[in-house]
Amino acid sequence: MKNEINRSDNFITPKNTGNLYAAKNGTAERYYDDRIHQLEELLKNKTQQLEEVSNELEAFSHSLAHDLKAPLRAIRSFSEILKEDQQEKLDAEGKRVLEIIQVNSKKLTQLIDDMLSYSGIAKSKAVFNQVNMKLLAEDCLNSLLTNEQKKRYKIFVGNLPNCCGDEKMLKQVWINLLGNAIKYSAKKINPTIEAGFEKEDRMTVYFVRDKGAGFDMAYSNKLFQPFQRLHSENEFEGTGVGLAFVKRVILKHSGSVWVQSIPDEGSTFYFSIPTKINGNC
Repeated sequence: MKNEINRSDNFITPKNTGNLYAAKNGTAERYYDDRIHQLEELLKNKTQQLEEVSNELEAFSHSLAHDLKAPLRAIRSFSEILKEDQQEKLDAEGKRVLEIIQVNSKKLTQLIDDMLSYSGIAKSKAVFNQVNMKLLAEDCLNSLLTNEQKKRYKIFVGNLPNCCGDEKMLKQVWINLLGNAIKYSAKKINPTIEAGFEKEDRMTVYFVRDKGAGFDMAYSNKLFQPFQRLHSENEFEGTGVGLAFVKRVILKHSGSVWVQSIPDEGSTFYFSIPTKINGNC
């Protein structure tokens, strides 16, 4: 047949009619170009709206934190004055209540600081350089462990390789993970903590392992969300922000974080960092 019909992309195009096909195909290209442009503009507008909301929330959180910390400082100061000046006049119940006031005001202050730290990391820009991870982990352990704990805990730090990252941010990652390992191992007779690594293709996986309290892995999805805790305040103190902070930092390093744990046997927290990040290092 001289005029066979092809059906393609919802267009009917007779053979040997190149000009007609080109015209229709050109119309399709213009349509898709216009559609792509519209979607790009929509995405741009939505991104701008999200940035504005994020800035407003950040400003609100800082304002709220400032407004809350002022009366908290007053509560702590006056309770300390009361404790020093009226110590002899307070009976056992009065001293107990005063201690509760001081402990809880301190906890609330720490929670506010953690909230600000968590919200602030989202806006912080990572500065990538070579980081000596072994030295960083050892420095964090020295700052976290008391003299008594240094004698009681068995600590192993492997020959951790350097990485490409923001040293200030990664220091907080080690502090949070090692601090948790110390805290959740405190009730064990022979507490043991290990900081090590595993090499993978284009990645280094660092880990912190303890033989502490552990937890049920069925609830592991909650761990890296802010203010989620798997142990009661009576068992182990904390605000529930530390691991969420760790996840946010590692995501800024194009890595990931995960955990393996067994109740009453311990936990191992892993975080991966690429050998190179966006061409850096």
